[in-house]
Amino acid sequence: MATLLAEELAAHLVSLRYEALPPTAVAAAKKVMLDTLAVAWAGTDARGTSAALAVVRGQGGTPEGTIWGHGGELPAVSAAFANGVFAAALDFDSHYLGVHSDGVVLPAALAIAEREAVDGKKFLTALVAANDIVCRLGRSAQGAHRGWYYTAIFGIVGAAAATARLLELDVDATRNAFGIALAQASGTQQPAVEHTLTMRFQAGFAARSGVLGGLLAAEGVTAPLQAFEGKFGLFSLYQPGDAKSVSADLGRTYHN
Repeated sequence: MATLLAEELAAHLVSLRYEALPPTAVAAAKKVMLDTLAVAWAGTDARGTSAALAVVRGQGGTPEGTIWGHGGELPAVSAAFANGVFAAALDFDSHYLGVHSDGVVLPAALAIAEREAVDGKKFLTALVAANDIVCRLGRSAQGAHRGWYYTAIFGIVGAAAATARLLELDVDATRNAFGIALAQASGTQQPAVEHTLTMRFQAGFAARSGVLGGLLAAEGVTAPLQAFEGKFGLFSLYQPGDAKSVSADLGRTYHN
């Protein structure tokens, strides 16, 4: 039986080390990160963002991740959500073949990196790898667009990947994080059609849910192993994709 994509991606994440990353991939990740932080800062007072901030601050909780542009710390799940909304608010965040990857992955990765107090190399390793996975999923999409928002349905996988890597989960737990992401995946192009504020919230939803998936996996929650190729997996229900295309040159070529 062929190796499942979730297992391939999980094994890659667990074994990857900073020293194995091409310098060009690290440099590109830093550049994109600065871009995301800049557009997020510009988006901190955009319409709708005050609602996101009010909700997460009203919920309170353990201080773990910084709220960009406003200060203060909230639980990683809440920080990832609010910062994801800021990053997407003005629609200027980085773009790769239909996916705004870093606007989802960076809020998740930074929130968990702060929570776990990881060093820069561990953080960059997770960021590069997770953005690469999201871009690979976007690149693998086949056939007519079904109306799902690629940034959300693929971005949540990257947020879960970054979280799992920063929590140093093993292959089985990382694979479960992908399955938990599948259980929460959502995001539609309808807000774009109707020009509603929820369009800028979907990156935040994906970042939040990816972090939650990784944290649940760390606590032993199990999930479907065929998150991508299964009968009711991501490729069947959301958007057809080619698993071989996703894993081709994995660990040798990086996208963001």
